[in-house]
Amino acid sequence: MGQQELIRNKLSEVISAGLSAASISKVTNISNVDLSRFKNRQINLIDSDLEKLQKYLELTQIPISI
Repeated sequence: MGQQELIRNKLSEVISAGLSAASISKVTNISNVDLSRFKNRQINLIDSDLEKLQKYLELTQIPISI
């Protein structure tokens, strides 16, 4: 599985857990449209955006339960 696909899966996981694509877009400066198209396998991100998204997702923690 390639780097794009690994990050795409992590993005889907984080969004499914409740973090909005809009908030990810705001922090990473990747357009909401590009994030949506990336998540839906319509595009691949350029290396700089992929790196920003990967760093953001590595720092993101979604609580499973409280």
